[in-house]
Parts: sequence; C-alpha cells; structure tokens
Amino acid sequence: MIYLHPVIIFLSIVSFVNSEFVVDTCDMMNYYMENSTYQANLNLLQSSLLSSIIPSGFSNYTIGEYPDQVFGLALCRGDVSAEICQSCLKSSIEGGDGASTRCPYGKAEMIWFDECFLRYSDTSFFSTPGHVSHHFCNLNDIKYPRQFNAILHKLMNTLATQAANNSEMFAAGFMNYAKSTKLYGLAQCTRDLSKNDCYQCLREFVNAIPRYCYGKFGGNLLGTSCNIRYESYLFYDDLAVSNAAATVTADTTEGNSGGKSIL
Repeated sequence: MIYLHPVIIFLSIVSFVNSEFVVDTCDMMNYYMENSTYQANLNLLQSSLLSSIIPSGFSNYTIGEYPDQVFGLALCRGDVSAEICQSCLKSSIEGGDGASTRCPYGKAEMIWFDECFLRYSDTSFFSTPGHVSHHFCNLNDIKYPRQFNAILHKLMNTLATQAANNSEMFAAGFMNYAKSTKLYGLAQCTRDLSKNDCYQCLREFVNAIPRYCYGKFGGNLLGTSCNIRYESYLFYDDLAVSNAAATVTADTTEGNSGGKSIL
C-alpha cells in the first residue's frame, strides 16, 4: 500500500532558521556591473520573491525591461512550514552559501537548498520543463536491485501522478518494502508548469533513476522545474502534511530476500 500526502500546510512566520545548501549552477560567462540597472532589478526581484513566497510556497516575477530584464522563481519544498520556507529563501539569496556569495555579479543562477529552490536569469525560463541538473545517491547498496526498482518505480510513478494532479504540484508518501522497511518518496514541480508538463518532467526523472542511482537505497534528482527524492528513512515532515492520505492497494508477493514486498 502506498501512503500519499499531496497537500501542503504553511504555518505562521516565527524566526530565522538555518537551511542546508545542496548545490548551485552559476552562469560564469554572463555578468552584470556593480550599480548597474540589472543589479537594481535583480535586487528588487529577490526582495519581491522573498516577500511573496508566503503563504503559497511558490513565487515568480519579471522585473524591468530588455536588456536589463530579470526573470526569477522561488519554490519551497511542499512539506515545510512558512518559517522554514521564508528562512530558506533568505539563505539562498543572502546567506553564506547564497547566490550573492556563490554567484556574485552572475546574471543567471540556480541554487538548491534542502528546503527551497531559487532561480533567476536574464532570459525567460517560465513554463519550460527541464532535465536532471544534479543527482545525489545514497551510498548504501541494495541486495536485490531488480525487486527494489519495481517497488521504487511504483511508488515514484504514483507520486508523479499525484503531484501533477494537485494545485501545489507536490506529493510525498511511503510504501512498505521487505519486512519492516519502508521506502519514502517525494515529487514536486514548480507551479509555472502545466499539469501535463509537470507529469512529463517527473516521469522523465523517475525513468532516469536507474541511470543515476541504480542499486542504491536512496536518490535525489534535482532539476530546474521538478525534482524527486526517495530514501529508506523519513526525510520529509510527515506531521506537516495532510493526514487524509490517498492510498493505492497493491498485490503482495515474496521477494528473493524472503520478506514480503509490495509490488
């Protein structure tokens, strides 16, 4: 049985909370000058994203006019509180691992934190599905990867469908694996995508799991428009999402490990 949590809940803003930097991609060939119109537009864009990220957890803006126009987007992970969401975005902009430090004077930057994602550029990227930009794999190996992959793909494909079909474009849930082990998964899209583009983006990522993380007990595939993650431990805030979880009943068969696997 798969337990899904497609609903996002944001709480009131409290205080600053540290956020964990993951990775970034900076355009090293395209820079703006100090005190330029582009810099002023970028500063306005970043403050606009920060002030509007709550309560929805998603915001996108276009500031200025060509050739100094700036396009920007911010997304918080669907299970985090408003406090963590806004704090994470603030860190991604001005923190020690933020865009201002990692990509000074760069016109285009994509930066991922554990709880949020920030992107800006001098060219429009809205409503365009992306591909896998970065991937990270759990170091633990699976004893029976073929059986594991069958379960993993059922979970992640179900989450992809759930995410594409709700307004937050987010879904998280788990599936029983082997005896007492659970496999947890998460899927999310930026909300400038259409329902179909979100689904296609997530499906592409799910199908890419064997290429990047075959035989590993966890993986995190990050893109500019969608992302997926799965682990053998609970990595999202289960209490912050709806208890009214959708369920999918599945057949149960014996795996080679001797335990029962839900396929």
